[in-house]
Amino acid sequence: MRVHLLSDEFTFEATESNYSLEVPLLFTYNIQMNKNISIKPQIGFFVAYTLFGETEGERVFKQNYSNPNTEISYNYLPSDYLIGIGLNTGISFIYKNISFTYSCDLGAETLKSDQSTYHNVSMLTMFFSLGYNF
Repeated sequence: MRVHLLSDEFTFEATESNYSLEVPLLFTYNIQMNKNISIKPQIGFFVAYTLFGETEGERVFKQNYSNPNTEISYNYLPSDYLIGIGLNTGISFIYKNISFTYSCDLGAETLKSDQSTYHNVSMLTMFFSLGYNF
């Protein structure tokens, strides 16, 4: 995820990598097209808990040349209690027992510890998966 912050004094640009365990609650409906092909739209909610991650970025000051640019690096740990909640929507295409799924999460992260300045960061994540249905 790319983060851009603008202020009168500096700009901040960072890249955040977040590895989470996500638990979805999805409602699906199976639409049978013919004997071998079906489509399953899905919609629901999810809760995600960050297992680990990192943020790397740079703060660039605009006018005050006495302040050097500041590089920022932060590693997230499970003890940071980074929890995400949001909505999931998607669709699965199933041919015989093989399924292809495209889904999208739209959510917000909340950091419960005081170690970061971003609270309630919006997130958009897309998933593609290929599976076999037993």
